[in-house]
Amino acid sequence: MSADDDFGAWAAVATPRLLRTARLLAADAHEGEDLLQDVLERVFLRWARVEDPSAYAHRSLVHAATSRWRSRSRRREVAWGAAPEPADPGRSGSAGAVEDRDEALAVLRRLPARQRAVLVLRYLEDLPEQEVADLLGIGLSTVKSHSARALTTLRTSTPTAATPDATTGSARTSCKDGAR
Repeated sequence: MSADDDFGAWAAVATPRLLRTARLLAADAHEGEDLLQDVLERVFLRWARVEDPSAYAHRSLVHAATSRWRSRSRRREVAWGAAPEPADPGRSGSAGAVEDRDEALAVLRRLPARQRAVLVLRYLEDLPEQEVADLLGIGLSTVKSHSARALTTLRTSTPTAATPDATTGSARTSCKDGAR
């Protein structure tokens, strides 16, 4: 098997996981696809010298996403078209799942880049804290603090089904007919 075939076989297996990571790091599906394309090109060009292609690809994704965040903060983007109409909240099925995913991505977008990267690598890629620290080039305690701050932000940003009752301290849920 040639190096091209080896790379093709590895890429076919690794692409779905890398694409999910890239989309979450970029907080946008199309940006994530572009990011992954750049990283796959980088891996291919260095294929003969790379010992662990998956680790190299993950590290490259994080570095490329960070570079994009930095460059994007220096330039302003202008929308050329109208925003799509929001989905009808009364619809069920996959429309609800899409709305939930879009809401989750919107909350992720509000996080600072490093906190988002820590959450994606730690909880969605299921990497140990030390590996996340190594990938991002930060200390283990920084990974822990970024994770804690990001999770706090997520908890306060998302609506909850139950709110604490001020008089009893217990959780109160609302019902359509007004009964408890």
